[in-house]
Amino acid sequence: MYEEEPDKSALRQGDILCGLFIPRLKLADVLFFQRLSDSGKFEPENQAVFDAEPKPAVVISQCCEFNEGKRASFSLAPLQHIREWLKPESKHWGFSLAELVPIKKSAWKAGLDELRLSNKIDLKKTENKSVNTYLFEADGTHLAEPHVLDFTRVVSFRMLDRKVALRAKVLQLDNVHRREFQLKLGYFYSRQAR
Repeated sequence: MYEEEPDKSALRQGDILCGLFIPRLKLADVLFFQRLSDSGKFEPENQAVFDAEPKPAVVISQCCEFNEGKRASFSLAPLQHIREWLKPESKHWGFSLAELVPIKKSAWKAGLDELRLSNKIDLKKTENKSVNTYLFEADGTHLAEPHVLDFTRVVSFRMLDRKVALRAKVLQLDNVHRREFQLKLGYFYSRQAR
């Protein structure tokens, strides 16, 4: 699934980054900073505090987006350890379940196998399973077990931060899996609304 050594000179769609703080923005929980004005009133500032945690993340932006001067921002999506979804008491946001193949605790292996199969999109079919997810296999070092990417959980970062993101790059999909990932992501965004 992965190249033996990731190319540390460029970010590409499907690259896995580790150690970046990925925000979990819940508007009700955002704490805005205020300052005391000269008139003695508190006024809001354009700064806030919200939850974030270091998680593995995947580059969603296309490779050409990183050409100098093309875009002001790029997109990442956090990877979720699949077992997080199985914990009902989890404080983490779960997966977008509307289209995710249901995985029951008793059917863990079968559900994982279904997710693996759903990575491959059949463009001739009118219905594909789990279109909002892509399963990333364990590599044994950075991902000890499989992780799932939910295409509905995308976060934007300033293009000025791409050097920081590049330093966090730990895995790069091989050409076969990059194409599979691109097709699934493209299929997800190109579906007709129902």
